Amino acid sequence: GPYPPGTAKVGLQTVRSRPLRALLEGLDSAGAWSREAAPFGLKDLFSSMTRPLATLTHTPQFAGENLALIAAHYCNLTLRLGYHFNVIDSYLSDDPDDNYIYFRFVGGMAEQTKRDRRAELIAGILASLQLKVELKGDLLVGKAKMLTPEHMYNILTRIGELIAFTRQLDVLMVGDDSIELFFGRF
Repeated sequence: GPYPPGTAKVGLQTVRSRPLRALLEGLDSAGAWSREAAPFGLKDLFSSMTRPLATLTHTPQFAGENLALIAAHYCNLTLRLGYHFNVIDSYLSDDPDDNYIYFRFVGGMAEQTKRDRRAELIAGILASLQLKVELKGDLLVGKAKMLTPEHMYNILTRIGELIAFTRQLDVLMVGDDSIELFFGRF
């Protein structure tokens, strides 16, 4: 099978961390992942070639790895999917006063304008989920706090879907109308 010897597939029902389970449900949603190859243009290729080379000399020990710190009510997940990075830090308990979500997104393979458009799309989707969003170029931060457990769970599930949906989407953001188009598709 696809798993290395000595490893086992773990079902979603066995995940005890509430925020991680919500994210995984979203990541596992049917239709969230595009199966089509991304149509990279020359500008995208040349734009992407300079970024990784510049970071090679100052790469932290764990750069580019997916890392997680997980507990029953807590999840800190750092994901690198291709050329973009996500950080999700969340606490989800029965007490709304303690609950929060922090979501950070940056990067991409495409030229800067397309990456900025994708960031605008993600910012709009996060705002529609009631997150407070700060956007600067292709770097965005979304935050929510003091929400009911059910609302938090739903937001985290949608964030999981969003991570899958927007993977490699930057190269498709060819015009400003792309933001509205993909907002509707999501």
